[in-house]
Amino acid sequence: MKTYLSILLLVAILGAQAFAADIAATNVSAAMPAQTLTLDEAKALALRDHPSLEAMRQRVSAAAATVRIARSAYWPTLDADASASRIQKHSYTGMPPAFAHQIDMTPYSTYGVDLTAGWVLFDGFRRDFDLLAAQHGETASQDTLLDAQRLMLQAVASTYYHALLARETMRIAQEDEDFSGTLLADTRNRFDAGTAKKSEVLTFENRRDQADSQRVEAAKSWRIARVALAELLALPSGEIAEATLLVVPTNTTSVTPTLETSLDYAIRHRPDLQAAEAQAQAADAQRHSADAAWWPRVEAVAQSGLARDQNLRFEADKNQNLMVGVQATWNFFGGGHDTAVRDAAEAGARAAAQMKSALAFRVVSEVRQNLAALEATREQLAIQMRVLDRARQIRDLVRQEYVGGTAGITRMTEVQNEAVKADAGLVISRIDNLLNVEDLDAVTGKSVNEVASGENRVVAHGLTIAP
Repeated sequence: MKTYLSILLLVAILGAQAFAADIAATNVSAAMPAQTLTLDEAKALALRDHPSLEAMRQRVSAAAATVRIARSAYWPTLDADASASRIQKHSYTGMPPAFAHQIDMTPYSTYGVDLTAGWVLFDGFRRDFDLLAAQHGETASQDTLLDAQRLMLQAVASTYYHALLARETMRIAQEDEDFSGTLLADTRNRFDAGTAKKSEVLTFENRRDQADSQRVEAAKSWRIARVALAELLALPSGEIAEATLLVVPTNTTSVTPTLETSLDYAIRHRPDLQAAEAQAQAADAQRHSADAAWWPRVEAVAQSGLARDQNLRFEADKNQNLMVGVQATWNFFGGGHDTAVRDAAEAGARAAAQMKSALAFRVVSEVRQNLAALEATREQLAIQMRVLDRARQIRDLVRQEYVGGTAGITRMTEVQNEAVKADAGLVISRIDNLLNVEDLDAVTGKSVNEVASGENRVVAHGLTIAP
């Protein structure tokens, strides 16, 4: 953020010409032609490759597995057991001495295999609410992924436009340096002819060097912006190539949406709001699941097995046993465990509901703030265009007067500074307008909704990656 603020301060000093034309590439060799990276391509790369989003996708897969875990509780269980034991008697404890000699003290082995089936018939509706909570949890994880994509799209757009600003600042500084160089050449000719002072020559030399220094500073900001953008795009090289061209979008609408339309869209489409709703529903389902502890658990059980001493060769007619029954369990006291679990679940449900309400207030505030900012920047943009047009006319007129000897260097420097500031105001207004459009799309959920519906899907191509 400090970098971006420094860029804005720099542009406020330098200014720019109209921002409608595409940004020119820096000097590169013919073997490395300039490539284009549009904002849509940058967004597509970030959504496809950034590891944080892949981590969110894995969490969605984990949530889907949790649903399968909860659903498995409706199925019967089947377990197989096998045992082998060696028994050695060491005492006649409890036997009359007269019969002790009749006891066989020979060690022996026992073997057994069992197959047990169980099917829960009733558990106080715990399974139902556990499944419902898991399903809401899966929905919440999907919405959380969409919200992470929403924030990623907003971050890419912000970084992209600040990179554009840095690149444009370089162009502004170069144009200011060229303009000062032209005036310097004219002033030197006049000095040689004896119609200009040495101080005037030195003034324009200083102005040219100051513009060159500002160009170097802008180049540093452009380099930093390329690195920041590469991080969001998860480029292995860690930096967007110097030759990459960034493109100013031309498909932005000039119509500001109404507050009612924007709020309605945000309430219906913001993925974090949808996730909060799903989390509240999951918490409520967990509260009902905790109430199941006050109900009995009824399970049908069947077991079939074989058991024999001294021999592993089982005989079905002699060694087989079969058991079928119904088992009911009802806990009457557990040290307050069930009550504490229910209290925790109820508190969690209340907290989730409050978090959803707090998020709704924040969404409304974000929409209102961004709408106000968009309206202001669009008004400023129209004003700055008029100011720039007049500033350029004044500068051109004073330049003719200066060359003709009817205007002094102070006046020439003054109008040049005003023209540069006017250019700067226009550039900042254009960037602010583009950023506010992206921010409004982000806070209403429109940006990620377009991606999810396929309206904004693009394939990134032609990107030069710095070695």
